[in-house]
Amino acid sequence: EAFYSFNRPHGAFNGKTPYKALREKL
Repeated sequence: EAFYSFNRPHGAFNGKTPYKALREKL
């Protein structure tokens, strides 16, 4: 989880980790 967050940062999530944002979209 942490690896994914650091490996693929994205400004569009604004505070949310990309991992969690992806989980919410699925």
